[in-house]
This record gives sequence, structure tokens and C-alpha cells, in this order.
Amino acid sequence: MTTYDRAEELRHYLWTLEILGEVLVNNDSFEGSVAEPQLTVRTLSGVHEAIRILAQHAGEKCGEMMVRME
Repeated sequence: MTTYDRAEELRHYLWTLEILGEVLVNNDSFEGSVAEPQLTVRTLSGVHEAIRILAQHAGEKCGEMMVRME
């Protein structure tokens, strides 16, 4: 895997993290309103777990790239 491929994979992780973060923000804006929240507790837990996993993978990819740059 080339450095470009690693950077591209990292970019996809970060893009996905941004989208998942937006989902959480949008769900929080529904809290306390008349409409029911769009996400259940179980779904929110899954989103948080996905964020944790993606952040871990992104950190690993950054580490790999930094080692190759030295």
C-alpha cells in the first residue's frame, strides 16, 4: 500500500467520522422538542462505537504514515 493509498484511506475515515458526528448533533437538536428523537439509545450506542473504532483506525494509519516519513 502506497503512502497515497494510506492518506486516501485516512481521508475516508475522517469523512465518515464527520458524518457520524453530524448525526449525533442533529439527534441532539431533536431532544426536548415535540418530535421524537430519530435515534434510539441502541442506535446512538452503535454510532458512538463506530466513532471509537474509526478514530482508532485513523490513528493507526497516521502512525504508519509518520513512521514511513522518518
